[in-house]
Amino acid sequence: MVDRRSESRRVDDRSIEIIGSLPASERGPLIHRTAVSSLKAESAAGRSLALLKIEVVDFRIERRSVEEVGRELASRKAIREQGDMFQLSENVASEASPFAFKYTYRDDDGLHTGTCQDWETEATFLRRRAEFQSEAKALDWMQHKFGVELPARGIVLAMGTHKRRLDQWLINGIVQVAPAPMQQSLL
Repeated sequence: MVDRRSESRRVDDRSIEIIGSLPASERGPLIHRTAVSSLKAESAAGRSLALLKIEVVDFRIERRSVEEVGRELASRKAIREQGDMFQLSENVASEASPFAFKYTYRDDDGLHTGTCQDWETEATFLRRRAEFQSEAKALDWMQHKFGVELPARGIVLAMGTHKRRLDQWLINGIVQVAPAPMQQSLL
């Protein structure tokens, strides 16, 4: 299947050169300038990637079925075996989380629920479970961190579509960002 999404391109890894980094003080303003509040508008404009401004309504953790975990393990194994130009495949965990992490959130288009598809959320849970030597303690920590602490500090969701389902937006990541500064009045 050909991927027709405008943001999907094959990268010539020889053309990539790191020339610097964005100072921490400029990261929040950049995210606030680029984040959107409507995925319907992004779809209408033909885009398939967006940083989405949201209001978190709920964060919940759901146990995955044995079949779901098995499919995830098979997918991760395939990624690790194929390799990639950035050598990120070696960072793909061989263990899959037995839990799905979901946000219910509000944007300009209404109320939505989505599962965090990013491996970092699952890896965080697996790391905490090993650290605490307790699944229950790790789940409590996740609930507080992702359901209370991060939303209180401010987050946007990194959203993207799948090449087979262009109308379905997926949560590809959680980006922490301080709230936008209030503009000064000219009084």
